[in-house]
Amino acid sequence: MMQYNYDPERARRLLAEAGYPNGFKMVILHPTGGSGFINDKGVAEAIQAYLSSVGIQVELRTGDWPYYIAELTKPMRDKQYDAVLRLYGPAIADAHFLLYPLLHSSQRDYPI
Repeated sequence: MMQYNYDPERARRLLAEAGYPNGFKMVILHPTGGSGFINDKGVAEAIQAYLSSVGIQVELRTGDWPYYIAELTKPMRDKQYDAVLRLYGPAIADAHFLLYPLLHSSQRDYPI
């Protein structure tokens, strides 16, 4: 198994090699409340801080659950974000119930 250590300097070098020597800007959409997780906003802010440390400027689009779902269901041409934060977790302590519908080949048309 390959291990990736926390290395912001390497991340900056890789971004430069990929053509982004000054980083770039992006928008992350994430929910607050209604998703079943109590700290969605805190997780989004942590991601924002980590990416900022390597030159990626993240604008967070934070909204309640109805706003979040409305944004997700817009046609692709109307989307105004680059990434989406969605936390997942099984209702019971068995990963099967989370991973099967997401990863099993028989579920390829399962709406996430």
